[in-house]
Amino acid sequence: MHDLALLGTLTGGDAPRALLRKPGGRIINAGLGDRVNRHVIIAIEEGAVILHRQGGGDQRLALP
Repeated sequence: MHDLALLGTLTGGDAPRALLRKPGGRIINAGLGDRVNRHVIIAIEEGAVILHRQGGGDQRLALP
């Protein structure tokens, strides 16, 4: 995903969130349905995020 990195997830409550570092170093707080580059966040789990790219399938980012 060209330098997109998962920094953490917040899964308690009704609206899970993910902290992601985009290429170039910008950190964003994203939720379900948000667009990140050319991907859409379709799931946020404890320690992982699943992103979907139209025509390209799904990709899982996990904490190291």
